[in-house]
Amino acid sequence: MTTRCQWPVAVCFIFSTVVGGFPVAVSLGADQPGRIQPVDEIPTFNRDIAPILFENCASCHRPGEVAPFSLLDYKNAKRRASQIVDVTSKRFMPPWLPEPGYGDFVSQRRLADYQIKTIRRWVDHGAVEGDPNDLPPAPKFTPGWQLGEPDLVLTLPKPYTLGPDGTDVFRNFVIPNPERQPRYVRAIEVRPGNARIVHHANIRVDPTHSCRALDIAEPDPGFGGMLPGKAQFPPGAVLIWTPGRLPIMEQEGFGWVLEPGVDLVLQLHLQPTGKPEMIQPSIGFFFGQTPPTPLLLAIQLESHSLDIPAGVKDHQVKSSFKLPVAVQALGIYPHAHYLGKQMRAIAKLPDGSQKWLLRINDWDFNWQDEYRFSEPVLLPKGTVISMDYLYDNSKDNVRNINHPPIRVRYGPRSSDEMGGLSMQVLVQNKEDLEVISRDLWQYGLGVEIEGFQARLKVEPKDYQAHNGLALAFLQTQNFRGAFEHMEQAVNINPDFTGGHYNLGTMYLRAGQFKRAIMQFERVIELNPGLAEAYNNLGIAYAQRNEVEKSITEFERAIVVNPDYTEARNNLGRMRAILGQRKNQP
Repeated sequence: MTTRCQWPVAVCFIFSTVVGGFPVAVSLGADQPGRIQPVDEIPTFNRDIAPILFENCASCHRPGEVAPFSLLDYKNAKRRASQIVDVTSKRFMPPWLPEPGYGDFVSQRRLADYQIKTIRRWVDHGAVEGDPNDLPPAPKFTPGWQLGEPDLVLTLPKPYTLGPDGTDVFRNFVIPNPERQPRYVRAIEVRPGNARIVHHANIRVDPTHSCRALDIAEPDPGFGGMLPGKAQFPPGAVLIWTPGRLPIMEQEGFGWVLEPGVDLVLQLHLQPTGKPEMIQPSIGFFFGQTPPTPLLLAIQLESHSLDIPAGVKDHQVKSSFKLPVAVQALGIYPHAHYLGKQMRAIAKLPDGSQKWLLRINDWDFNWQDEYRFSEPVLLPKGTVISMDYLYDNSKDNVRNINHPPIRVRYGPRSSDEMGGLSMQVLVQNKEDLEVISRDLWQYGLGVEIEGFQARLKVEPKDYQAHNGLALAFLQTQNFRGAFEHMEQAVNINPDFTGGHYNLGTMYLRAGQFKRAIMQFERVIELNPGLAEAYNNLGIAYAQRNEVEKSITEFERAIVVNPDYTEARNNLGRMRAILGQRKNQP
């Protein structure tokens, strides 16, 4: 039986008029004021409680959705009346992490104080049902696709079966894009196929096809882990789905570009139910006719040097980025794992004043979300955006998955830790986009270098960290450091195929052809099926004027991969050179 799901993905942001050179985001409205309960009046479900539950809880607490029970009727609500009081008083439900007064966001799932008091008074006075005539109509939800029939539906070819036991599972599913031309995405919906086991989802794109190898390496559909290979969010978009989200259709000219040939990587946060559960998710795409503005991008602050000692209650992690141009901030997405405790995001303006972007006093990894500002936040050139996070790695942290606590460092697994802050912004023109993109690239390199150096202080023989640091140094043109660390990587692990390949490529570019040949020969010894190694070995021989040897290697590359265009072109050039030599008198 197919489960109908109302679990959409909210993508990017909506814009309307242009003011001062910037499109301005449309506010979707705040919490409804509701009915204020007189102090001497006993609340009833039909008159006072049902409107609160229908407005704030029914998107999840209804049949077929993520919540374990429905709150659309009196019987179910009364049965769980004490539980409702407890979770609303603690503000655990509805799930909304940002503190009020530290950033203004649309679609806030936060009950007003009077609503929480009304629920408590209802329970204290016996949780009565009240006059049936006071009961408002139950909310109606559109069955199937919320925005109508999508222009394109991509479905996982084979279902995945989640095991009955264990902890949360992060599973990444690779779905190729069959489109042969760029398509302009205005909206996306996700239908997981089994609403009971999916907590949240996100979608990334992978133009490198790196995730295919990770998928193939595992026998079941998809691959595990929280870091999906080289897949990234589309430029300027954060594609996050959380319970209760409604899909948003962007205006023409906004959204993002789905390029032909890329893979979609759908990551699902799955929760075992005690029995095997099958799931086969689908993604619906809604296209527009107008290319989206190229002026959206995401500013990503993060730290790769996280190293949290066991027992520490308030481990601080900070990072900052100075805006080289003026931007409008449209939305923000904080991220940490189970040790995250407090999050602060602040913009320090050039005049010395500061503006709060976000504050979360009680981070909960299970309720992470992306928050959209009610109005665009104008941040002038020279503003410093900072993230300041606290982590609790003590035994008192009820969300700590390690008992007793252990040292936790940066990494992609849920048992590792992360610290990140993504902010979607809009710049004024293409020149500003180039400037800020360059500075963000430099910032990201610095984060990578700092992270690899931190890993090597703890584990000096971490060959993967040496490899990563070498590649980062290459991009900063620190060639001496790059060679030093790549050589250490292969010395530590002589069977590290990737390290030998990278080192061979570095020698090739540096004109050290004999050393390059030695490295590529080692790569082929370790992995005879790597066509790129034969091709590069052929290039090295060609540079040494050993034409016949180069021809042999290009031919071997084509045997391994008959569709290897570069190797065929190289082979043709070298055969032409050989023919010219034979024809010379």
